[in-house]
Amino acid sequence: MGTDGYSVFVLHEGHYARSPDYVYRKCNTALIRGPAGAFVVNPGSVWNGPELLSSLKAAGIHEPEKDIKGVICTDGHAEHVGCMSTFGCADIMIVGYDIQMRGDKFLEHDFSCGITPYEFDENDWVTSTPELVIGSEVVECVDRFTYLGSLISPCGLVYDEISARIQKARLAFTNLHHLWRRRDIRLSTKGRVYCAAFFVIGTPGQRGPQVSLIVNGRLIELKTGECRESCRIAVTGNLFMDVQDASRVSFLDTLEGNYGESNCDKENLINGWRQSRMSILERADWVVPAYGPPFKVKPEYSSTPCVELA
Repeated sequence: MGTDGYSVFVLHEGHYARSPDYVYRKCNTALIRGPAGAFVVNPGSVWNGPELLSSLKAAGIHEPEKDIKGVICTDGHAEHVGCMSTFGCADIMIVGYDIQMRGDKFLEHDFSCGITPYEFDENDWVTSTPELVIGSEVVECVDRFTYLGSLISPCGLVYDEISARIQKARLAFTNLHHLWRRRDIRLSTKGRVYCAAFFVIGTPGQRGPQVSLIVNGRLIELKTGECRESCRIAVTGNLFMDVQDASRVSFLDTLEGNYGESNCDKENLINGWRQSRMSILERADWVVPAYGPPFKVKPEYSSTPCVELA
C-alpha cells in the first residue's frame, strides 16, 4: 500500500476570537480515510453534531454513526471532545495520552517522551523498494519490513535466502526501534527507520499532554475537491493555533492564559512546547492547525524566535 492510500479532509475550519467577555473557539475538524479505516480528529463541541454528520456524508461517509473506526482528540478540552459520543461504533478513542478500546480497555503507551509513535497501520510498512527484484523479475514482495542484504548467495535456494533475510530484517527493525527514544539522533534519521503511513505521537505543549497525527497521503479540500499531491500532513490541534502562529514572535502569545494549567515550571513548558513544534516542522509538509486553513511548512518557521526559545 503506497502513501497515497490515505486522504485527509478538513471537514470544517474553526475560528478563534476574543471579546471583552468571552473567548470564542471552534476547532478544526478533520477526517482521515485510508487502509486503516475512517477516523475523525477533534470532532467538536456537543453542539457541533449535526454539522459534523452532514460534513462526513459530504466526504463520502454515508453512515457516520456506523462507519467511523476511531476518534482522536489532540487534547481533552471541551471544543474537541464534545461530539465523541456520536461515534459509539468506533473501536478506538484517543484523548491526549489516553487510548481507550471498546469494552473499557485502556492501552498503555508512552506518549510523554514525544517520540514513541502509536501506529494504526502497523502492517502497512512503507519503503521505496517494497519488491525484491532479481534482474527484471519480481521474486518476493516485502510488505512490512525493509529488505536488508545485498546479493543472493549463488549456491543457495533463492526463496530460502529471501526468507532468512526477511527474518534478519525483522530482527534489525526490533533492534533499531530504540532509536525513537534517543534525543541525540535527528528525526530525519529516525524517519528512515520508521516510515508508517498513519500514526500518532505525543506533542506536549501549552495544554499539557497533547498529541498530533502524522499522515502520508493527500490533503483534499472538501468544498472544491482540490487534491494536493501526496505529502506528509500533520494534524496538530493547539500545538499550532493557525498559520500566523507558525511564525509568531512571542511564545506568550500562544499560551491563551493556560499557563496555570501546567504542572511543570515555565522553563520546562517552553522547552517541551519548542521541541514538539520542531518535531512537527521537521516531519511535515503541511500542517492542519487548531483553527483556520491548513498551511504549507516553510523553512523560516523553524528559525522563528518563538520556536528557538529555550
